[in-house]
Formats: sequence, structure tokens, C-alpha cells
Amino acid sequence: MMPIVVGFLDSIVTKHFATMSLQGIAVGMNEAGLNQCSGTLFKIAPLLFSGSQPTSYGITANWNVATPPVFNLAAAPAALPHLLSALNKAVENLPDEVQFDVRQAAEDTPSFNVLLSPVNIVFQDDQSGVETPMSIDVTIYCVAEVMDGKIQLSPIKAVKAPISDAITNTIVDKILLPRLINMIAAIFQGLSIPPISVVGVPMGNPNIVIQNRKLIAFTAPIGIPASISSDMTFPDNQFFILMDNSFLQAITNINIGSGKTVSGSGSVGISAGGADYTYSITVANPSIAIKGTGMNIDFNLTGSASAEVKVLWVPIPVGFKASGEPNPSATASFQVSGNSIKVVIERVSQFAPDLSPTGNPLQWIISATLTPIIQTVAAAVVPALTTFIHDIEFTSFDIPQFNIHSGGVNLTINPSKLNAMNWQGHLGFTGVLIPQTS
Repeated sequence: MMPIVVGFLDSIVTKHFATMSLQGIAVGMNEAGLNQCSGTLFKIAPLLFSGSQPTSYGITANWNVATPPVFNLAAAPAALPHLLSALNKAVENLPDEVQFDVRQAAEDTPSFNVLLSPVNIVFQDDQSGVETPMSIDVTIYCVAEVMDGKIQLSPIKAVKAPISDAITNTIVDKILLPRLINMIAAIFQGLSIPPISVVGVPMGNPNIVIQNRKLIAFTAPIGIPASISSDMTFPDNQFFILMDNSFLQAITNINIGSGKTVSGSGSVGISAGGADYTYSITVANPSIAIKGTGMNIDFNLTGSASAEVKVLWVPIPVGFKASGEPNPSATASFQVSGNSIKVVIERVSQFAPDLSPTGNPLQWIISATLTPIIQTVAAAVVPALTTFIHDIEFTSFDIPQFNIHSGGVNLTINPSKLNAMNWQGHLGFTGVLIPQTS
């Protein structure tokens, strides 16, 4: 059974099919990026793209791919019949509803082509040693799937133009093309595409689409349905990351959602005689909004204060409810540090706690005269909370590193030269892919 079929059967029970909308985080590559990686692998490991195979016809076929494989991320509908054919054989003994789900999954599976052009072949007669050279172009239909929570690229079928000589055509179809598929499969299987992950944030399983000739993986924190609208366009860069408000809100909640509480107590002397007071003020529940290549963060200020006022030596308790007037807010930027994208606060707005009296009318009258308490609380709270907000810094996303391990060759692909951008209201980063041997 083909590996792609096994993957379908393993994942079909958990895969969710839905009309897509825009939500979560997306990481993508365009054709140029994939082809640059293909070209580097071809340059450093040419033996991966050649082989020799004896046949039962007394002829040995020696072959090599003359130029790097070329990715074509235009849809490859011709791949679907071959995928369905393989799947139908694999699921024919399963319940009808499972067969239906598998076929539906196949129809929704992203497909693409890999072009091998030319493939140079030398047919050598085993007895006479006479060599007959020829060149052909081979197109390999491929699909992109999620298997066991990981993104996997898989070749499905190799095709070429008919060859007039029947024996030569049979040798190519039955012997050479399967080996070319195996060659691409080995490279794909050695390709490690890490899951989209954020420290401390449980993420849902990845999804994959091919749109606008881009290969795109996307997901969202658990509890948020990840989706991409079918009419969405993407940056035409070798590598890009797009994040929406819901993703950044979830990341912000994990890192600073609990906020900070400032508490204290003291005494003040006033004309009425004096007062002892306590307070507890909290900023929490950040709400974010993408703005340009940064984001705004609004906090909610809550809390309370209480005082015991002595009027002619008679203690009278009074209370206050705290709110923001206005609530604190901050402007944050995104900075690339190593392989991480960090949120850094650039500016904190001016704010002050508003202490409103609570209790009965007498307490309101007394509390309304306690300006020194309000001023003292504000003097203690505002600097501490401003420092807390200003010092906020956390990682929003770790930039993935891709690896290819095949035929004893290790190739590391690092997204580099990242630049921030706003793409259709989303926070975006674009860059190039730098393949390096390791």
C-alpha cells in the first residue's frame, strides 16, 4: 500500500473538512523558494538524481536528471484520478461512509507537479555493450497532506510522452518511472517540515493548502478554528508568515493575561483628623489590535481601596472602587531576534486610577473629601504599573527551520532577512530561504 494511502486512512477519522475563512497563523513558501532549495540539493548531491537498473530485456538503463527538479505549484488536477485509484483499492473493504470520507479528502487534497527535464537515459546492451542515448521529460504528480500531525509531500504518478519503440517505452514506464518516483519520495520523506509551535500555547493540528502558487501551512491555538479563505492572496516572497488578531490575542493572553497587581497601605493626615488606607489595583485582560506592523494593547484597570477616617476620633470606614481613567494602553512592535519574533513595548499611554466612592451617603460624602488618599494611591500605583507594561517582552512565534536528510546529505534551510509588513490587515513577515549544508 502506498504511504500516502496509509496516511489518509490514519488521519481520516480526525481530519475536519470545512469551508475556509481567515483565522490563525500561516507559514508559506513560493515556487522560487522551493526551486532554490531544489537547486542547492541538486548541486551538492547529484548522485541522488541518477541511477542504473538492469532489465529482463538484456538491457541496462543508466539515467540521470540533468537539471534540478522544478516545482510547479499550479493545481495538478491530473493527479486526482491516480490518487483516487490507489485509494479505492485501499478502502474497498471498509464501510461505505469511510470510503466516502476518504474520497472526499482526496478531492480536497492540494496537488502540484515536479518537472524533471530532461532525464538523460543511456540504454546499454548487456552483450554487445552498444549504447543508445535518449532524453525525455518527466512530470511527477504530487500531493501535500497532513499525516500524524505532520506535513508530508508525496509523489503519486510519473508521466511522460509515449516512445515509439515498444520495448523502450515499456522499460521506461515499468522500470525507470517507478525509480524516479522513488527518488522524489526519498527526498520528500527526508524533508522535515516542523509544526507551527509557540512556547506555552497548545496549537491545533496543521492544515495545508496550495493557493496562488504558494505552499501554505496554517493552524491556530486550540479552541480557535484555523482557516484561510479561498480567495485570499499571499505575498510573492520565497518565505512568509502571516498572523491575525485571534492568534496574537491568544499569544498575548498566555504571556501577560494575568496582568499585575499593586497593593499597599499607609496613613495620611487631613483636616478631619486622619485616615488609614489600603489599596489593591490590577491591570489585566489585555486586548490587542494589529496596527500597521505593530499592535496596540489595551488593558483593563480594576481594584479597590478602603480607608478608615477618624472624625473627632470616631473611625468611619469608607470604600472606593477603582477603574481606569483612562485605562492604560501600549504600543508594541515586533522584532526579529535570532529565530524568534518578539513583542516589545515601545510606548505606554498616560493613565490614572479613578477611585469612586462606594457605600452609604455619609461614606460618599466623607470619601469625596479624601483627595490626599487618592493622590497617594495614584502616586504609588501608576509608576509601578507603567514599569510593568513598559517591560513587557515575549516571543510571539519561533521561526521554523527546515531540513532535508536524504542519501547521506544534510541540508538546512533557514528563513532569513525577514521584514515586517501588514498584509490585508494581518501582521506579516517576508524573507528569503537560505539553504546550507550541515
